[in-house]
Amino acid sequence: PYHGSRYSLVLPLWCPSFSVHAHTHRNWGTWTLNQWLMAQLLWDPSADSTALLDDYFGKFYPGTTQSTRSFYEHLERAFSNIKAIKHYVELAESPIKSYCLSNELNGMAKNLFPLKSLQYEESHPVTDDALDMVEVMSEIELARKALNQSLLNCTDAIERRRLLEDEQRFAYGEATLHLFNHLVRACMFHHQKLPDLARIEVASARRYADNLRSMVEVVQGAGAHASDVNGFEATQLKPAYEFLIKEYGGNGNEKTE
Repeated sequence: PYHGSRYSLVLPLWCPSFSVHAHTHRNWGTWTLNQWLMAQLLWDPSADSTALLDDYFGKFYPGTTQSTRSFYEHLERAFSNIKAIKHYVELAESPIKSYCLSNELNGMAKNLFPLKSLQYEESHPVTDDALDMVEVMSEIELARKALNQSLLNCTDAIERRRLLEDEQRFAYGEATLHLFNHLVRACMFHHQKLPDLARIEVASARRYADNLRSMVEVVQGAGAHASDVNGFEATQLKPAYEFLIKEYGGNGNEKTE
């Protein structure tokens, strides 16, 4: 993290690094805090990041400071292990040289979670502990609850517009993680030869995939995925989705563009 800031790496969602897309997109949403905090710390690297965050949330969300800050805190936790899920992690001292959950899903691996640092169920190993998939989904639900509370309580038009921009970018990450979760569960049930349970998960995955297809503008500011036509394409889960739809979702002829 930049100068000890807790927020600066998790909020870009799928951006592994800062890029021109993140800096020039007209609707930053949750990226706004990144850019503001980076500017403050570049100007004064010795600044107290906690005090800066207090100032930011108090002034940018004056009517919903507590609930909106809670939203960002849960968002931070939800995406704290995102590199292993959506990007990749390199493992120099392991037989597995690199790992990415999306690659494992697209290959329909029997063991989707070979790492101590990312299991499906909650676990707490002595070393390499990090949020597991069920914990990630719990944090996403808590983030949504906090954001909804802010939207409900907000009475100022400018602040409401800021919250709606946050909601737009958050909804993209939220839907993507839900798609991951349901495809993971469908893959697990597939290997366990439990087709009825796999069908339930695929039906849920289809709803999130359809939702992601409707997300276009938000993806055009997502760094390396700026050329993707919609949020579904940006997930890079098309092979897994098409396989599971064919097996458990109907006739397999639906469009996946």
